[in-house]
Amino acid sequence: MAQEVRIGESIALPQGSWNQRRDQHLASTLLAELPFPPNLGDRVLRIVDMDIFAHGLNFVFGEADMIGRRAIISN
Repeated sequence: MAQEVRIGESIALPQGSWNQRRDQHLASTLLAELPFPPNLGDRVLRIVDMDIFAHGLNFVFGEADMIGRRAIISN
């Protein structure tokens, strides 16, 4: 079954996601601050071109919020 894909406008990164000591952005903050506009459908994927991490891990390739149907990935 084919799914419709729409590309939304670029949004600013939340200031609280940056960790200067690690020189990385915290994935959970990027995910939590990701708006869920109703005109974008029932799932939202944020793609970032920076290094992201999760607490306890050096880096992650992505993180998902299954209940909110949002996800973030880093290229």
